[in-house]
Order: sequence, then structure tokens, then C-alpha cells
Amino acid sequence: MKGHITVLGAGAWGTVLSKILAENGYTVHLWSYESEVAEQINREHQNVAYLPHIVLPEQVIAYTHPEQAVLGSEAIINVVISRGIRDLLREMPIGVADKPWLSATKGLEPQTGLRISQILLSTGKAKREQLAVLSGPNLASEIALEAPATSVVGAETKEIALYFQSALMRPYFRIYIQPDPIGVELGGALKNIIALAAGICDGLKIGDNGKAALITRGLSEMTRLGVQLGAEAETFSGLSGMGDLVATCASHHSRNRWCGEQLGLGRNLDEIISSTHSVVEGVRTTQAVMDIARKLYLELPITSAVYEILFEGKDPAQQVEQLMSRMARPENVSLAQKKWERSSHL
Repeated sequence: MKGHITVLGAGAWGTVLSKILAENGYTVHLWSYESEVAEQINREHQNVAYLPHIVLPEQVIAYTHPEQAVLGSEAIINVVISRGIRDLLREMPIGVADKPWLSATKGLEPQTGLRISQILLSTGKAKREQLAVLSGPNLASEIALEAPATSVVGAETKEIALYFQSALMRPYFRIYIQPDPIGVELGGALKNIIALAAGICDGLKIGDNGKAALITRGLSEMTRLGVQLGAEAETFSGLSGMGDLVATCASHHSRNRWCGEQLGLGRNLDEIISSTHSVVEGVRTTQAVMDIARKLYLELPITSAVYEILFEGKDPAQQVEQLMSRMARPENVSLAQKKWERSSHL
């Protein structure tokens, strides 16, 4: 038997990661803010509220007090949503800063636009050289059933990336590593906005061509913003960018795509949010990204359209019309300038 690893957040994704770690020989301390969920995990080895029909290994032990959950753990994996992470970190003992951390939450803090890893660092709960992030096309319900899936760990320190790669690798869950944690984390967060837009396309029944265009231009938008924020452009062509984007925009298990579809069908956002037990991270991420875009004077047409639908009550069909009637331009402006300007001087 290996050591203890703490997982913060007992939703579907946190529960799946706990299952994987336990299968790999770790004792898992799974923290839940819901006492009913913790009691059921410890009593029945199930999390029916978030991951029904899956039996968890006995090595998964649930806690409701975070200081108990991290006691004696060799590493911590955070799956707590962006809205709740700061309150949780205030309850953490000082010693957690000496442990390896993995952030597996796909979102940005609405008020600040900070990535979760930035919050961990700014609060002094983690050290840069011991911090990694996890992202990829990872629909929890499929991985729980052991359907083949891949993900990527991004970290500045190779040893930390290798540590979490080893801890999470399973025959059905293949983990890659790479040295661009900013890009990995942003890919997972930004794709939720495009998934909302893809869902709106589904609700409006605009067709496969339109949805394919939306996903492709959405990836371009994600990459432009990511590079401005310090990420490598190539990262967005990988698992945490294109991979996660395709899965989330296509899957009927995706909360963000589903939310967008309901908007496209004419439902009100408040009604949609109140009807689901799960968190739709893309809604808050859209807010945060629009604030960032304004500060950087960066044009993000798809994100802007989603924002106006979510927070200004704009009609989804009219937003599609506006996107389609934007001024004509090259697909890749920098490439066009490079090639055509060079040829014009020959």
C-alpha cells in the first residue's frame, strides 16, 4: 500500500480521481462539504448524488473537515470550484504549502480572473516548484465506467509532473506531461465558454457546418487569449485545448454544452442553473474572461456574444447573425500578413 493523497471536492470529477488513486494503491482522503455525501461514501462506498452506480474502493475515506482530510497526506489534488476555493484554503493548515499540489478545476475566479493555481500560490498554500495542473477531454461519467481517456499534467517542474502522472495513470486513463501549466489550465477553463456557444448552436439547430465553424474559431479565440496570458500556442492544439474542446462541445454529458443548448431553446439562465445539481463553470468563466479581454483590448467575438446572451439577455439567434455578418477578414491574420506582405515586396 502506498501513502495518503487528499482530494478536495467530492463531485463527479473528484470522486473519479479518488477511485483512480485508490486503484493505484493510495489511501484517499476525499473532502466533501456535504455531510450526507461523506456519510454515504464511508457507509456504502458510493456517491449517488454525483456519480451513481459506481462502487468506490474501500481506501476512499470521506471527510467533512478539511484539516482532517489533509492530515498525513503526501499530496493534495484540488477539484473545488472557483467560487469556493478561497474559503476552503482559509481552513487549511500552514503545512500544506510543503506538499505537492495538483489543480484539476477547469475555471477562473470571476472577481479576479485568476487561475486556480494562481490562487493557490497567492494565498501561500502551494509553492510554484511543487504545483501542477490537470486538464484534458475528461468527462467524469465515462472515465468512471473505465472507458478509454487521456489527460495531461502541466508543471514547471518535471519531477512533479512525473509524480502525478504515475499516481493517476491507469490502463483506461493515459496521462501525458508537458511544461506549459498556464496553457494547460487556460485550455480547460476557456473551452467552457465555447462549449456554451456550441450548446446554443445545438439549441438553435443551426447544423453541423455552423457548429464546426464555431468550434474552430473558438479554438482560435482561446489560443489568442492564452498567448496574451503567457501560454504557448502549441498547447491549445493538444489534449487540454482541442481535445477538451471537442469532447465538451460534442458530449451530451457536458454541463456547459447542455446549458448552452437550453439557452438556445429559449430558457432563462436563472431557471437553467436552478434546475441542475451541478456547477456550470463556463458561466462565471465568461464573466472573468470578458473583464480580462477589456483590460487587454483584445477582441473575442464568440466570448462577447456568449456574454451578451448570458448577462444582457440578448437573443441567441440574433447573436449568431451578428457573428456571421462581421467584417470579412483572413482566417489567420498574422499568416496572411507574413505571406502576402513578403510576396508584395518581391
